[in-house]
Amino acid sequence: MTQMGQIGIYLLALAFYAHLISALRALGTALLASVSVASVVLGLAAQSTLGNLIAGISLLGRVPRACG
Repeated sequence: MTQMGQIGIYLLALAFYAHLISALRALGTALLASVSVASVVLGLAAQSTLGNLIAGISLLGRVPRACG
């Protein structure tokens, strides 16, 4: 797993743990909201890259192959 994935999992676990403690509930809500905003920003930033990747894979599937 990449380092960014591990950081995301730790932040999500911290946010859910903070919801269990009433004094940290506001902090957990803020962390969860910031993680969701960050995921939207990363998704929008990677949109063209992922689109190009999917287009390249679909072009590979359409190339005619010669037999023999």
